[in-house]
Amino acid sequence: MKGRWLSVSLLLSVSLVLVGCATKNDAALRIVLGEKYTYSCIDGTKIRAQFGGLSDDSLHFARISLPDGRKYTLPQLVSASGARYSDERELEFWIKGEAVTIRRMNEDGVWEVVAEGKTEPHQ
Repeated sequence: MKGRWLSVSLLLSVSLVLVGCATKNDAALRIVLGEKYTYSCIDGTKIRAQFGGLSDDSLHFARISLPDGRKYTLPQLVSASGARYSDERELEFWIKGEAVTIRRMNEDGVWEVVAEGKTEPHQ
């Protein structure tokens, strides 16, 4: 009987700790969105981007709206220079200072530049 009580007590204690941890961490996690930016491309088109992340800073991303109406949410990736966002299979959005470069992956798996531009002044 004593061993059974110890097992039930231990199981309840572990369960309460796990539930407490899950509730504390999950409840605090939320999406934090930043400013919206517009980029003017050399060809006259405009690309819109809004940057954001998770409240615990475990992930940063960019929401990209292209001139053809397609929208992407791209995670931030490691970059030696500037800020690079990509799904690593279709689209790459790379900013450095005021400059932006958009690249798409072709059928051969090679990235090709499809748009270049710069940040428009805030209004």
